Amino acid sequence: MFRFLAVAGLAITALAPSAAFAQEKDTALYAATYVELVPTAKNQGVSLLRSYRDASSKDAGNMRLETVQRLDRPSQYVILAVWKDKAAFDA
Repeated sequence: MFRFLAVAGLAITALAPSAAFAQEKDTALYAATYVELVPTAKNQGVSLLRSYRDASSKDAGNMRLETVQRLDRPSQYVILAVWKDKAAFDA
């Protein structure tokens, strides 16, 4: 199930690297992708977002991936991802 966040800042804070990781050179790539679903195809769109989330979470180099729904506009979603580096993102 999608996690609901009231403030976008909470999502960014949740994706911040840990203190141990921050001591190393931070080569991580952070990505935010905004998606708006057509109301008549919302169920199909949500299913596709879940499939993407589940598949991408298993990709090599993926450190974190979350899909969140906007509270005040339920047809809008954001995919928040952290990749090990640009090469992992591009793969």
